[in-house]
Amino acid sequence: MNQYYAIEDSFPIVEINRLAIPERNAFKPIYQMHKWFARRASCVFRAILLGCMKPLALDENGKPLKSGAEVIMEEFYKDHTNDPDTKGKVILDPFMGGGTTVVEALRLGCKVIGIDLNPVAWFIVKTEIEPVDIDELKASFDRLAERKVAWSGKSVKETLLEQYKTECPCCGAGREEAEIIYTFWVKSAICTNPLCKKEVPLFSDYVIAMKSPSIR
Repeated sequence: MNQYYAIEDSFPIVEINRLAIPERNAFKPIYQMHKWFARRASCVFRAILLGCMKPLALDENGKPLKSGAEVIMEEFYKDHTNDPDTKGKVILDPFMGGGTTVVEALRLGCKVIGIDLNPVAWFIVKTEIEPVDIDELKASFDRLAERKVAWSGKSVKETLLEQYKTECPCCGAGREEAEIIYTFWVKSAICTNPLCKKEVPLFSDYVIAMKSPSIR
């Protein structure tokens, strides 16, 4: 009897869509190492890979005991690094792009071959998956942070941090500096009044929230 796999029966489109929507707004850190165009949601690729490797159990009549969609969702959150159904399986992506297939297949314990003509894609994926010596990385970061900048005469760290200061909206101009945590892109438009014609920011208030300091 031929082996029957989950994806050949059905796919949990609704369930995976529920996971993909929030992921599209906040990709996992590994996929934020570098911009890649049309980056795909990792949950979709994980589900597809599992569906292609997870066999369906059949009854005596050759009918699946569970639907493919059920099997995929049952296996979705499990650790598959030592799963005999996935470990050591060879996955080829001849157009790997940003490497979603490569990363997700490695998480399932597969052996992966990724190919792309674009050298940027190759470098991004290589950086995503190759082992990193954390101590060496931290030491390199510290050396870079303390390197002197010719035009400022200060370290790289000091020069960059100076660009992330602003006037506190509560204390008033010149009274106290505040660190910039996040920068909002504010669109603007030209005033339609012919006597004005000034550029007007389309933003009602730059204060997002007012909270009292709390200590826990």
